[in-house]
Amino acid sequence: MTLFPVAKKADEGAQTISDAAGNLKDKAKNTAEEAWDKVKDTTEKIKDTVTGKTEETKESIKAKAKTVEQSMNTKNLK
Repeated sequence: MTLFPVAKKADEGAQTISDAAGNLKDKAKNTAEEAWDKVKDTTEKIKDTVTGKTEETKESIKAKAKTVEQSMNTKNLK
């Protein structure tokens, strides 16, 4: 009869280990999901920044071209 308490303790220990492993798995999953979300957010910010700079450059080029065109038209009128 002395083996029964030992077996019970072993089962309790196994359950504790199983619970801890499950918790660890959940934490790892959450950490991976958070990291992936941060990567997506950062990538989106980079894309927005590059797109914004491209738009600024495009508008700047258009404005300068218009200035050059007006300047040329002014010279042609003289």
